[in-house]
Amino acid sequence: ERGTHDELVKQGGRYATFDDMVKSFRDTLQPGLRVDREQAIQVSGRPATQLEVSGELWLPWKSPDAKPVPVKGQRVFLEHDGKLYEIAWLGTPEAATTIEPAFAHLLQTFAPLQK
Repeated sequence: ERGTHDELVKQGGRYATFDDMVKSFRDTLQPGLRVDREQAIQVSGRPATQLEVSGELWLPWKSPDAKPVPVKGQRVFLEHDGKLYEIAWLGTPEAATTIEPAFAHLLQTFAPLQK
């Protein structure tokens, strides 16, 4: 059985539940970014949640010369053998044409290491 959120944090964990992990991402999303789509998928034969995000980030980060740069990405959350995983990428829309197929392949072949 899982402990309370505070107990998990003391043990090095960050989230009490899978839903807590997804909610935390949504609640702390960088200003300028939004979730465009949420869908249920399978990763390693387990249910997972995939979020597609897009928007603008001011880059270079914390620079007086920062300019808005369009970005998009994907974030996948899953639970496997009692452990919570978050797999993500974020890049320019131009880079997405290369990253998206590689990320899809990663999700198809993802297998957490067993201790």
